[in-house]
Amino acid sequence: MSQAAHRYAEAFFELAQEMNQVDAWKQQMDQVALVMESVPELKLFFGAVKITNEEKKELLIKSFAGKIDEMCLNFLCLLADKKRINEASLILKEFHSLCNVYKGIEEGVVYAPRALSENQIKELEDSFKVRGRNVELAMKIDESLISGFKIVLDDEVIDASMKSKITRMKNELLKERM
Repeated sequence: MSQAAHRYAEAFFELAQEMNQVDAWKQQMDQVALVMESVPELKLFFGAVKITNEEKKELLIKSFAGKIDEMCLNFLCLLADKKRINEASLILKEFHSLCNVYKGIEEGVVYAPRALSENQIKELEDSFKVRGRNVELAMKIDESLISGFKIVLDDEVIDASMKSKITRMKNELLKERM
């Protein structure tokens, strides 16, 4: 991530803190990031040099006015003015992480051979709450796991996949042969 992207995210996070809007803006900007990531044409549009900043801001306003807080929309327009709107996904991802650190939420990744439902991910996150940890998991597909899942939180790995069970059984069998 560029230093500029980090600075923009940090400045917006500080504003969210000052205005006591961390939770609300995190939720709104997560939705904006989701839209920007799920519509590839937006990335092309915002990255095009022949499209003016005014046209980019006009699209932002048409797309998000009334759906997100005015300060969030102003921030997106500022990114367009400063020619940083094509980095919005990175900036919003960093903003999300800053909000999580502030709220004491650990970020992790759950790997599975197929996409897990939101309910399944929520159940995994809730299993950490029982142990006094607040965790937010992102989903990544890893077909090599065969079945089950693997969770990675910082340096901690919880591997409940079929691949790891097969590997452990193989190692046990090899030990017995020696």
